[in-house]
Amino acid sequence: MSEARSTRATASRPTRWGSGLVALGLGVSAVVGMQRAVSSQFHDDGIYLATAESIATGQGYRHASLPTTPAQTKYPPLYSLVLAGVWRIAPESPANIPWLKGTSVASLILVVLLAAVLGRQVLGPGLGPPLLALLVGASPLVFPFTDYALTELPFLALCLAALVLAPGRDGDASSGRAIGLGVVCGLALLVRQAALPLVGAGVLCFALRRRWRSLALFVATAAAFLAPWLAFKAAHGAAVSNPLLAYYTAYEPSVVELALGDPALGLQILLANVYYLWTALDLALYLTYVPAARILVYPVLLIGLWRLFRRPQAFLPAFAILYTLLVLLWPWHPARYAIPLAPILPLAVLVGTRALARRLAPESSRSTGERRARAALPWLPALLLVLMAGGWLSTFVRQVPGTTRMAFLARLPYDWRGFEETAAWIGANTAPDAVLATAYDPLYYLRTGRRGVRPWLHRPWTYFYPVGDPTPDLGTAEEIQPALEELGVTHLLVDPLDGYLEAEAAFELFRDLLASYDAPRYSDPPRLVFVSSDSLHRVYELPRTRVDETGGAGPP
Repeated sequence: MSEARSTRATASRPTRWGSGLVALGLGVSAVVGMQRAVSSQFHDDGIYLATAESIATGQGYRHASLPTTPAQTKYPPLYSLVLAGVWRIAPESPANIPWLKGTSVASLILVVLLAAVLGRQVLGPGLGPPLLALLVGASPLVFPFTDYALTELPFLALCLAALVLAPGRDGDASSGRAIGLGVVCGLALLVRQAALPLVGAGVLCFALRRRWRSLALFVATAAAFLAPWLAFKAAHGAAVSNPLLAYYTAYEPSVVELALGDPALGLQILLANVYYLWTALDLALYLTYVPAARILVYPVLLIGLWRLFRRPQAFLPAFAILYTLLVLLWPWHPARYAIPLAPILPLAVLVGTRALARRLAPESSRSTGERRARAALPWLPALLLVLMAGGWLSTFVRQVPGTTRMAFLARLPYDWRGFEETAAWIGANTAPDAVLATAYDPLYYLRTGRRGVRPWLHRPWTYFYPVGDPTPDLGTAEEIQPALEELGVTHLLVDPLDGYLEAEAAFELFRDLLASYDAPRYSDPPRLVFVSSDSLHRVYELPRTRVDETGGAGPP
């Protein structure tokens, strides 16, 4: 018995060392490739940072960057609390940006190590676990989010932890494991409400085994984490009256809700999301960049998925199916939301590779050379993925002067200096109580202390659908101008919006808004008061005195 344990420990040592080296290499690559001055580029990351600053400075869990500072009832609080802890240690903004982004780098390292553990559970010791760790951590769907303070990587880490803890076939649906899984799922719910499929998978897994005590413990544990957040939402989740604030305080309606009013729209979104999800998962395997490789990879992937979903452990297929349904039924491009599914694909490729190798090179093969040759052949798709991972990663982390990198391999044709110049001008030339209308309101709040709001209505079901021909609807100047006045907006900022599908519609709306401040309703037209050195950023001062019907000055 001791000899067997010693043999297993010796066999697992290369697995642990290999996985550790992969985690270290990817972590160093993330730090080297980090854009240390860039933040709030996604807008969502700016909201997390502004909320974290609010917590760290004692203002509470609220949107301190908005004019009315409403409570933050949209995003669960755990990640903001982590960022707030970092903020307390490094309070100087924007110098603390690398430290705040470091939470995502740390999450990636955890993702890599957990992927290796999952690989060992499914594939056994050897080369498979570190290979899976590399393919997951370096994935174009995963690695780019090391450069943003977003929940993508912490959420992925918790999803992988749940997959690792999920009960298997060896009688391990114990009370302790149920509580541990409940803790992980509860924490995931406090990072993203999209963790509900994890809970659903856990319920299904314990119910199929008829482990009712474990099921009760699991649900009670997850609920204990979720209950305080639901209580906070109930206490502070009153509907906002200003339509521009709805985006910040509540989620958009689901496809089901939209379909009740317009079945054709609901079907259009669902079918488009199927296509978008396929492209996202295709990207997770690097195949978007080398389409011809699909010929080798897809057959092996399908074999692996079939074998994975036939395993006695029901948690992984249940989570994959439930989470896929959630993504498909949300009116938003699935690329970011598909990240928790990313590890399943390379795992399936490796499972399929191992199955083919055993089929092509059985122990009864006539010669050792023939058996080795046949065994090596199925590993070509996995080797191809490793080569693509190295090539993609080296391209992504490379810094290119005069550009700003976005997710995946997109590079914007300008650097970050224009944003810094604009923020510096606002800080020096506007009153502390100035209110900004800008697509990057958290960014300017964090750098200047001026509150702001996005000057358009949030209707994402018009941004991405139909595929290839969307018509973003951001509202009209007639709808938005009164909302801006209600919030006391004093300046309109026009910044580059490369990477946003609603960019063209936003610029048209900005033009209409500026034109709407016309005589005789306003005493003066908007004034262009600043243009950045690259001519991409403009600041307009909006008139604050409205002329009433009798010719007297009315309130703004």
